[in-house]
Amino acid sequence: MNDPTSGLIDIIEPARPLLATGGYNLWLLILGVLTLMLLGLWVYWRGHRARVFRKRLHQLELAYAAGNIDQREAAYRLAQELQQGLHLQQLDAHQLPSALPVAESEHWAVTVTRLDILRYQAGARLDGGQWAQLFSHANVWLRRAGRC
Repeated sequence: MNDPTSGLIDIIEPARPLLATGGYNLWLLILGVLTLMLLGLWVYWRGHRARVFRKRLHQLELAYAAGNIDQREAAYRLAQELQQGLHLQQLDAHQLPSALPVAESEHWAVTVTRLDILRYQAGARLDGGQWAQLFSHANVWLRRAGRC
């Protein structure tokens, strides 16, 4: 019993700081949380852009239905929405955007041809059913491309 530490058996050393004991685990946790936050912000931003495109397309359709804009102006604005939403330099009836499936190539060609006729031929007109089809296709394509 001459051991000098025999009376100190019940004394517990103070805990080491958290960063010193599990530094790598803590840093991995922090990195994981930051990654999830950035991913969440990216998903929110992408969804926000989709809502903006959907809202502008809906406003365009309402403005045309109310008679606030004529067919030529509606065609120009619809073509602009498709260009921005699908990230195209210009609309080409023979070139299907990469974001769309090949099965849509016929509808794409008809839609772009109709928009070109409305924009560049004086006196060209479409009936209400054809306009509804144009807006419907534009909405579907922008959704499939992840923009709406």
